[in-house]
Amino acid sequence: MSDSLTASPAHHVRHLPLHTRIGWGLGGIADNFMANTLFVLGMVIYVTAFNMPAGLAGLALSIPRFVDAITDPVIGNISDNLRTRFGRRRPMMVFGAVGSAVLLPLMWFPPMLETVQNPWYSNGPFWYLSIVGSVYFIFYTLFMVPYTALGFELTDDYDERTRVLAWRMYLGLAASMTVPALYWLCRLDIFGDGVAGEIAGARWVTLGLAFIVLITGLIPVFATKERPESARQPTTPIFAAVRETLKNGPFLILFIAYIAVIMGLFTAGTVGTFVLIYYVFSEAASVDVAKDHASLLGLLAGVMAALTSYGSMFLASYVSRKTGKRIAMMIGLGLMLAGTLSTWLLYNPATGVNHPDSFLNQLILSIGGAVGLSAEPEAIKSGVLIATFIMAMGGQGCWLMIDSMTADICDEDELRTGKRREGMFGAAQGFGRKIAFAVTVLVGGYLLEWMGFDPVAAEEAGGVSDEVGTRMLLTLMLCQGGGLVIAILIFIFYPITRARAEATREQLEARRGEASTPLAEE
Repeated sequence: MSDSLTASPAHHVRHLPLHTRIGWGLGGIADNFMANTLFVLGMVIYVTAFNMPAGLAGLALSIPRFVDAITDPVIGNISDNLRTRFGRRRPMMVFGAVGSAVLLPLMWFPPMLETVQNPWYSNGPFWYLSIVGSVYFIFYTLFMVPYTALGFELTDDYDERTRVLAWRMYLGLAASMTVPALYWLCRLDIFGDGVAGEIAGARWVTLGLAFIVLITGLIPVFATKERPESARQPTTPIFAAVRETLKNGPFLILFIAYIAVIMGLFTAGTVGTFVLIYYVFSEAASVDVAKDHASLLGLLAGVMAALTSYGSMFLASYVSRKTGKRIAMMIGLGLMLAGTLSTWLLYNPATGVNHPDSFLNQLILSIGGAVGLSAEPEAIKSGVLIATFIMAMGGQGCWLMIDSMTADICDEDELRTGKRREGMFGAAQGFGRKIAFAVTVLVGGYLLEWMGFDPVAAEEAGGVSDEVGTRMLLTLMLCQGGGLVIAILIFIFYPITRARAEATREQLEARRGEASTPLAEE
């Protein structure tokens, strides 16, 4: 692919320089760590290390997401309307990256731990997690919304959008490979033994992440320039902007399907670590051993998912170029559904594929030994990795298509309203994701209690009953599978094809009175 800016009146092709694509894409690393660290560590550290009741921990983790979701449209509208000498997006990104980096390590210093078993109104750790977490996610939104909007507006071409937006995922996957390993890192011997070691590990690990967030969050600010014409458009009040967004039919289809997938995945994700500990490793010698095995398997599954996701993006991009983004999206959702259904067999610790002496287990152990990662044979469950592979072949391609489709929707919105409002559409997407996350974290905590899970009793008994373990697995399957089926059915009605997107672009070019205006570069 050429790194020069090229254009033709017929196709308005725009190839961004490689340094611009990489510079913007590095923000995906910051985004991944900001969004997922508290999700991965919050429930397990606060429940198993700080001994907070699971339902209360779920409530405390859901409050920041509700606050965050509510602020998304506000920050999106500010991002569209802000007028500074540095642009609309980039000043907000600076504040967001710095604030998130400062607060992330502070999450693991809750006061008044002696009140952790109290009701919510007199529970110090509960209030600390709720309040500090809320401020943290507001800073995250200050970065994420304008950063996403900046990516949507970098190019106008139907296929080039997919290629440009993919760089956020190419580089963000480096963080994705690390995120599942965070709990494993927190349990390393260098931090100490038992729960005290886990807590110390969480503090040191997130301090290191804070530096990564700061650096990768600021690079896109200096590596990109914003479109000068956007600063000349009139501002739009928040309620009018929301009303206009809700009038966009293709966006509503995309939004509802997106929510269905996110609700299913997040609800399942809330109990996913517990499924590994108490179902997949139900035969471990003790809960502590099961935790060690589950944290290592989570690391391996995360690396597997991240590496497979590169293939998922190439597959989605190829299908999109050949048939369109809707078909690429539905194929990705179908692969995710197949992976979800396979967990009934592949997560079962009694199946042959999960036996310590199976060929796949021994192969994984050999590969791990070759790279210096030693493990007990009982810690490797090949079935979990196979299910992860199938799901990951569909997952990342779906997220790429959603971003690329949203950029196409922004063109249709400009044709109808005369304004570029990438910030509001990115914020609406974030709003849905965060509301879904808040609901599922809240529901997930109480689901664990409904399934009969008691962390204190599980520690004392060395695990949970077979009935509770099976119920955990079924919950994971039904939540994920249900959301995916709903999304597949909804995407049947998504209307924007390549021909429609190109016709929209040509009408916009005619309205602007220009065939092509290169983006401002360094």
